[in-house]
Amino acid sequence: MSKQKGFTLIELMVAVAILAIVLSIAIPSFSTILLNNRISTTADELHTAVQLARSEAIKRKKTVTLCRANADFSACVQGGIGSTDWASGWLLTSGTDVLKVWELGQGLKVTGPSKNIDFLGSGMIREPHALSVKEQGCSSGPQYKLDINKIGWVSLEKSSC
Repeated sequence: MSKQKGFTLIELMVAVAILAIVLSIAIPSFSTILLNNRISTTADELHTAVQLARSEAIKRKKTVTLCRANADFSACVQGGIGSTDWASGWLLTSGTDVLKVWELGQGLKVTGPSKNIDFLGSGMIREPHALSVKEQGCSSGPQYKLDINKIGWVSLEKSSC
Protein backbone atom coordinates (compact mmCIF):
# COMPACT_ATOMS: atom_id res chain seq x y z
CA MET A 1 0.00 0.00 0.00
CA SER A 2 1.37 3.43 -0.91
CA LYS A 3 1.62 6.08 1.74
CA GLN A 4 0.61 9.63 0.82
CA LYS A 5 3.10 12.36 1.56
CA GLY A 6 2.17 15.86 2.64
CA PHE A 7 1.07 17.97 5.58
CA THR A 8 -2.05 17.63 7.60
CA LEU A 9 -4.34 20.60 8.14
CA ILE A 10 -3.25 20.86 11.78
CA GLU A 11 0.44 20.96 10.81
CA LEU A 12 -0.24 23.74 8.31
CA MET A 13 -2.24 25.75 10.88
CA VAL A 14 0.58 25.43 13.43
CA ALA A 15 3.15 26.58 10.85
CA VAL A 16 1.03 29.61 9.89
CA ALA A 17 0.53 30.52 13.56
CA ILE A 18 4.28 30.36 14.23
CA LEU A 19 4.94 32.50 11.15
CA ALA A 20 2.39 35.09 12.34
CA ILE A 21 4.03 35.28 15.79
CA VAL A 22 7.52 35.69 14.31
CA LEU A 23 6.35 38.43 11.91
CA SER A 24 4.53 40.33 14.66
CA ILE A 25 7.78 40.44 16.64
CA ALA A 26 10.04 41.29 13.68
CA ILE A 27 8.06 44.04 11.91
CA PRO A 28 8.52 46.77 14.58
CA SER A 29 12.27 46.25 14.58
CA PHE A 30 12.32 46.50 10.79
CA SER A 31 10.65 49.91 10.92
CA THR A 32 13.30 51.07 13.42
CA ILE A 33 16.04 49.77 11.15
CA LEU A 34 14.52 51.57 8.16
CA LEU A 35 14.26 54.88 10.07
CA ASN A 36 17.85 54.61 11.31
CA ASN A 37 18.96 53.87 7.75
CA ARG A 38 17.11 56.98 6.43
CA ILE A 39 18.79 59.15 9.08
CA SER A 40 22.23 57.74 8.26
CA THR A 41 21.69 58.12 4.50
CA THR A 42 20.55 61.73 4.87
CA ALA A 43 23.58 62.55 7.03
CA ASP A 44 25.85 60.97 4.42
CA GLU A 45 24.15 62.95 1.63
CA LEU A 46 24.62 66.19 3.57
CA HIS A 47 28.26 65.29 4.19
CA THR A 48 28.70 64.60 0.48
CA ALA A 49 27.03 67.93 -0.38
CA VAL A 50 29.48 69.84 1.80
CA GLN A 51 32.48 68.04 0.28
CA LEU A 52 31.14 68.59 -3.24
CA ALA A 53 30.58 72.29 -2.55
CA ARG A 54 34.17 72.69 -1.38
CA SER A 55 35.65 70.79 -4.34
CA GLU A 56 33.48 72.70 -6.86
CA ALA A 57 34.61 76.03 -5.35
CA ILE A 58 38.24 75.01 -5.68
CA LYS A 59 37.74 73.65 -9.20
CA ARG A 60 35.86 76.75 -10.40
CA LYS A 61 38.05 79.16 -8.41
CA LYS A 62 34.96 81.10 -7.35
CA THR A 63 32.34 81.06 -4.60
CA VAL A 64 29.99 78.08 -4.48
CA THR A 65 27.00 78.14 -2.13
CA LEU A 66 25.29 75.36 -0.22
CA CYS A 67 21.87 76.58 0.93
CA ARG A 68 18.32 75.71 1.93
CA ALA A 69 16.15 75.14 -1.14
CA ASN A 70 13.06 77.16 -1.96
CA ALA A 71 9.71 75.44 -2.61
CA ASP A 72 10.39 74.53 -6.25
CA PHE A 73 14.12 73.81 -5.77
CA SER A 74 15.13 76.51 -8.24
CA ALA A 75 17.04 78.84 -5.92
CA CYS A 76 18.26 79.40 -2.39
CA VAL A 77 15.81 80.54 0.28
CA GLN A 78 16.19 84.28 0.61
CA GLY A 79 15.60 85.95 3.94
CA GLY A 80 14.11 83.89 6.72
CA ILE A 81 16.85 84.87 9.13
CA GLY A 82 16.51 82.73 12.21
CA SER A 83 15.04 79.78 10.32
CA THR A 84 17.33 76.80 10.50
CA ASP A 85 15.06 74.17 8.89
CA TRP A 86 16.85 72.39 6.04
CA ALA A 87 14.43 69.43 6.08
CA SER A 88 12.86 70.09 2.67
CA GLY A 89 16.23 69.87 0.94
CA TRP A 90 19.22 71.91 -0.14
CA LEU A 91 20.96 73.20 -3.24
CA LEU A 92 24.45 73.66 -4.51
CA THR A 93 24.72 76.86 -6.55
CA SER A 94 27.37 78.88 -8.30
CA GLY A 95 26.12 82.37 -9.02
CA THR A 96 22.66 81.85 -10.52
CA ASP A 97 23.39 78.30 -11.74
CA VAL A 98 21.99 75.40 -9.72
CA LEU A 99 24.63 72.67 -9.77
CA LYS A 100 22.88 69.96 -7.74
CA VAL A 101 19.64 69.47 -5.79
CA TRP A 102 18.97 67.28 -2.76
CA GLU A 103 15.30 66.66 -1.94
CA LEU A 104 14.25 64.97 1.30
CA GLY A 105 11.25 62.96 2.38
CA GLN A 106 9.17 63.55 5.49
CA GLY A 107 9.89 62.54 9.06
CA LEU A 108 13.44 63.82 9.46
CA LYS A 109 14.65 66.99 11.12
CA VAL A 110 17.62 68.60 9.40
CA THR A 111 18.88 71.81 10.94
CA GLY A 112 21.63 74.07 9.76
CA PRO A 113 22.63 77.70 9.67
CA SER A 114 20.03 80.31 8.79
CA LYS A 115 22.55 81.79 6.36
CA ASN A 116 23.99 80.16 3.25
CA ILE A 117 27.27 78.26 3.46
CA ASP A 118 29.61 79.98 1.01
CA PHE A 119 32.77 78.16 -0.04
CA LEU A 120 35.34 80.54 -1.46
CA GLY A 121 37.54 79.69 -4.44
CA SER A 122 40.26 78.63 -2.00
CA GLY A 123 37.97 76.01 -0.41
CA MET A 124 37.63 77.99 2.82
CA ILE A 125 34.39 79.32 4.28
CA ARG A 126 33.73 82.69 5.90
CA GLU A 127 32.69 81.23 9.27
CA PRO A 128 32.35 77.74 10.77
CA HIS A 129 28.92 76.08 10.57
CA ALA A 130 27.16 73.12 12.18
CA LEU A 131 24.32 70.99 10.80
CA SER A 132 22.42 68.09 12.32
CA VAL A 133 20.22 65.23 11.14
CA LYS A 134 17.79 63.30 13.37
CA GLU A 135 14.25 61.91 13.44
CA GLN A 136 11.43 64.41 13.96
CA GLY A 137 10.75 63.56 17.62
CA CYS A 138 14.26 62.21 18.27
CA SER A 139 13.10 59.74 20.89
CA SER A 140 15.62 56.93 20.72
CA GLY A 141 17.31 56.88 17.34
CA PRO A 142 20.68 58.15 16.23
CA GLN A 143 21.49 61.74 15.39
CA TYR A 144 24.36 63.02 13.32
CA LYS A 145 26.20 66.31 13.65
CA LEU A 146 28.27 67.82 10.86
CA ASP A 147 30.82 70.48 11.74
CA ILE A 148 32.44 72.56 9.01
CA ASN A 149 35.53 74.39 10.15
CA LYS A 150 36.98 77.62 8.74
CA ILE A 151 39.21 75.87 6.21
CA GLY A 152 36.25 73.92 4.81
CA TRP A 153 36.90 70.51 6.34
CA VAL A 154 33.81 68.67 7.53
CA SER A 155 33.53 66.12 10.32
CA LEU A 156 30.56 63.78 10.83
CA GLU A 157 29.78 62.60 14.35
CA LYS A 158 27.10 60.11 15.40
CA SER A 159 25.39 60.20 18.80
CA SER A 160 22.08 59.21 20.38
CA CYS A 161 19.05 61.38 21.00
